[in-house]
Amino acid sequence: MSAQGYRDWKDYIEGKETFDEMINDWIVHEVKNAKNQMTWFRKEADIHWFPITGQGYPANVKVLVQKWLKTR
Repeated sequence: MSAQGYRDWKDYIEGKETFDEMINDWIVHEVKNAKNQMTWFRKEADIHWFPITGQGYPANVKVLVQKWLKTR
């Protein structure tokens, strides 16, 4: 299995580490993966970030999507 998180269970299932150790390893790997994704996204010039707590967020997304659809 190659999905995120599965390989963290291997040592636990084989009895090589405790449940708590496995959970800690899993958390560390998830955080590292999230940081890697954010690094990748920041390098992409066409990514538009929207503050979802800001006012008018859905309307701003709708406008951008409509502009994108008109170019296709």
